[in-house]
Amino acid sequence: MKITELGITDIPKAFALCTKFNSESPVLSVYKVSALKGIQTLLNHAADTSKCAFVAKDGDRLVGIILGEVGEFIFNHEKVLQERLLFVEKDYRSKKIGLELLKTFISWGESLNVTDVWLNITSGMKHTRVSKLFKTMGFESIGTQWRRRK
Repeated sequence: MKITELGITDIPKAFALCTKFNSESPVLSVYKVSALKGIQTLLNHAADTSKCAFVAKDGDRLVGIILGEVGEFIFNHEKVLQERLLFVEKDYRSKKIGLELLKTFISWGESLNVTDVWLNITSGMKHTRVSKLFKTMGFESIGTQWRRRK
């Protein structure tokens, strides 16, 4: 298993992973996936120096992905690293791929001098195992997220 930055040639396979993520999520699956928007997002994360995209590869197969970005807090200039998407293929879960993607993601953020790392579980998927992983890595739960949909 190898963790690498998302390359331009990886975009179609990465988009396929993101589509699987969307379809597995009880929250996100109500939204139609736009191929144009998805590919633009992946290209932006690969090209913008304040954003990142890392993939887990098993040979030529993409089996995991993490997207994130560095920004500033609203009322000060401290940098925060925010995860936007973390997904691992079903048959590759429980193999520490998520852990390796997170370690790579955090290391990238630390190289940009972030003071905080924020991770999310907003997809509606069962979060018991992911929460346990986050806690093991030293994260604390700081709240919840709410949605109202028309």
